[in-house]
Amino acid sequence: MSGLGGLFSGVASAFSSIGGYNAAKSNARWTAAEGELKAFNRAKQIVQLGAAQKNAYVRAGLELEGTPQAVMQDTYNTGLEDIAAIQSGYQKQIKNQMTQARARLLGGLLGSAAKIGSSLYGLGIGSDNLGS
Repeated sequence: MSGLGGLFSGVASAFSSIGGYNAAKSNARWTAAEGELKAFNRAKQIVQLGAAQKNAYVRAGLELEGTPQAVMQDTYNTGLEDIAAIQSGYQKQIKNQMTQARARLLGGLLGSAAKIGSSLYGLGIGSDNLGS
């Protein structure tokens, strides 16, 4: 494509690439918020489970030492591992989304530059005409 049509197409393509990248950043923010919510919900579940365990031991007349304490500690440790895994998984997802978005942006901008350059050349605006 050459001429003004190609020039406008190249510019539109560049704006489209930038818009796509901005949309990916927005999606990444939503993904981060989703991950935070899931981690928060898991933390809440663990706290509730730990409280239920503690209440059950106390109602049964058990001291919160030894095995009951070890079970509760294991519950909390497992919960912390779950939360870390949730956060790590979402961070990897965000990193992958943004890596793909940057690659699409770069490819789109390079393609746009090629269209614009070809169109300018087709219009007779070459490097030998610049600055004259």
